Amino acid sequence: MKTVLICTLSAAFAAGALVPFRRSDGEPAAVRMQREVEALLASFDEAQRAKATFPFADAERRQWHFVPNVYPGVQLNELSVAQKCLVHRLLISVLSASGYHKTTTIVRLEDTLRDIAEAAGRKDPRRDPGRYSIAVFGEPSGDGGWGVRLQGHHVSWNFTTVDRETVLATPAFLGANPAEVRTGMHAGLRALPEEEDLGFELLGTLSETQKKTARLADTAPPDVVWGPGKTRESLGAPRGLAWTAMDERQRELLWRLIRVYLQNLEDWETAATKLLDAGRNEIHFAWMGATERGAGHYYRIQGPTFAIEYDNTQNGANHVHTVWHDLTNDFGVDALRAHYEQHHRSEAGK
Repeated sequence: MKTVLICTLSAAFAAGALVPFRRSDGEPAAVRMQREVEALLASFDEAQRAKATFPFADAERRQWHFVPNVYPGVQLNELSVAQKCLVHRLLISVLSASGYHKTTTIVRLEDTLRDIAEAAGRKDPRRDPGRYSIAVFGEPSGDGGWGVRLQGHHVSWNFTTVDRETVLATPAFLGANPAEVRTGMHAGLRALPEEEDLGFELLGTLSETQKKTARLADTAPPDVVWGPGKTRESLGAPRGLAWTAMDERQRELLWRLIRVYLQNLEDWETAATKLLDAGRNEIHFAWMGATERGAGHYYRIQGPTFAIEYDNTQNGANHVHTVWHDLTNDFGVDALRAHYEQHHRSEAGK
């Protein structure tokens, strides 16, 4: 058994509380997630449950986004302190300590954005750490697939399970504005530091010849390419510098950078195994935009089964967007197909 002690809750969930949480070693992620979601649902009144729950096949399940809107589900600012603590327990059941810290730090940045707006004489009601929604799709205690989503400004976690053991988590979006807080009591705070630092470190190891291959354009795209409402075709085939064209140090840096994204999950090894089994030699690293900090830049890591994008072009290159996609299994599409095929074969054999 290991104990995870969650830090003081941010205003997005419930300020000033501590949530002790024990996770059983070896317990499947889907079992942990089911237990915490069922506890959360049991705490809801009838109106909250009606807002929070959807059929698994509902089209809303695949409507991921990250702009500061009010999304379907029950809002965090509609929950009691005890219920907000249950949301934290849910996150901890699936996310690693790093993934949890990033997520809650991003939520806290809503307070920073509100302070910035007020210092400029503006009121911006969108800047509210309570404007994040929890939505549950399907029946956690049923036989089929089900999922849960946490979504709001710069956060879209889409957790799905089909086999009752593995939790799939893509598309997974995390962003940060400001990427680095530069004023006030939180000056120096960075929600996603490794995503930027390791990208530049890897770029800095490339020879001029390698940079010419990796750098696809002088100007970075204004946002991640495979964004909400788009499909994998928007990315095209992997481009840039191939794994096989890197030396050992560069490969290690690239793998470390990939792990920064995978290790947001507690059970990240499942995703890593799939990625490596598909062929690391097919992984490409591409860069667009400035090669120095402070100006718009973008990178993409793409292999046979996954794509990771990082974009930092807004707010004077101090506004980061990142997204991790499974090329065939976002929202558990592949896993669901395999599950249903196996179920039909089993039924046919009876």
